[in-house]
Amino acid sequence: MKKKKKIEEEKKKIIIKEIEEDKKRKEKEEKKRKEEEDKKRKEIKTNRLITHYNKHISKTDILNPMQENKLENASKLDDENKRCIICLQNYKKNDTTIHLPCLYFFHSKCIRNYLKNHSDCPLCHNIIKP
Repeated sequence: MKKKKKIEEEKKKIIIKEIEEDKKRKEKEEKKRKEEEDKKRKEIKTNRLITHYNKHISKTDILNPMQENKLENASKLDDENKRCIICLQNYKKNDTTIHLPCLYFFHSKCIRNYLKNHSDCPLCHNIIKP
């Protein structure tokens, strides 16, 4: 009887261990899946930005990152990019902007003040290297 009980307990331990291992495996798979989804979302977002720039902004609007530029085609910006996210003012023709390496742009004055206290893009939070 004792031996039978001991065998049953061992079986329970094995089953519990298998359940725990399976749970860990599923958690790892879920984490990996989420990471892959996040990576795809970032790629899609980057591709949308590039497409947006190719369609709506003249080559003179995109110069070297972190240099001041005059915005020439503010009227062609889509709704998502019509205003500076820092000061919430709409862009106007000939506004001085700075394009970050991540392709987002802001009023020159706004982003300079922002970067005094932060080291990342206000939108995508990519680190801006000095």
